[in-house]
Amino acid sequence: MEFKVGQITAQCAGCAGTIFEDERADGGRMHSKFRCVRCGMHASYSELIMQIGSSSRRTRHAPAAPTALPAPSEAFVATIPGFIALAPRTPKG
Repeated sequence: MEFKVGQITAQCAGCAGTIFEDERADGGRMHSKFRCVRCGMHASYSELIMQIGSSSRRTRHAPAAPTALPAPSEAFVATIPGFIALAPRTPKG
């Protein structure tokens, strides 16, 4: 089984595999143990869910890709629905 929230999938700490088998002996889910199908490393349900939460925080706080700004011009006018923004005029002097 995979542990996935949105676009983030929990990965095995040993091999980065994403498929786990349930080794649950008790009925408690938070203490359930899972084994990576690829390398056999064990992880608990709570470890896998905490990993997803950490990845989500890193993704959310990652800086956005820089965007190119248009070259400045004297008569820059941008129209936004309901508003017109004009570049400030320089005083003649």
